[in-house]
Amino acid sequence: ERVTLSDGSKVDTLALRDILVREPIIEEILIYGEGRPYLTALIYLDAQALKSWAAEQKIGKADNFEALCQNAKVYQYVKSRIDACNANRTGNEEIRKIALLPVPLAEEPRVLTYAGLFRQYEVEQKYAGILESFYNDNF
Repeated sequence: ERVTLSDGSKVDTLALRDILVREPIIEEILIYGEGRPYLTALIYLDAQALKSWAAEQKIGKADNFEALCQNAKVYQYVKSRIDACNANRTGNEEIRKIALLPVPLAEEPRVLTYAGLFRQYEVEQKYAGILESFYNDNF
């Protein structure tokens, strides 16, 4: 899937997604940026990988998935994985902001296509507040 950023550049977000879901801690990722100045992402983490990593790092409440998704160390770790991927990309292809979600993106069947890809419009509607915050000073 390709998105066109506000400057007219086109980015293959499916290829970027395929790279990032290879990270053990990332279960689902939706990369967003159509008509926007840069790419952002909604991320749902793999619960088992997250809990194992949190226990290794001695992060409190390692068994509380929702609390871990809000933990600053977890955010920084996931952001470091995104930044490592960004290192091999040009400015327009970099994901600049992320949000960690405590519920799967595909929680509702209507959000997925038959091929297992996200229906962009459905996800954009569900997470409109978060997506909009990526592009203003509130994030």
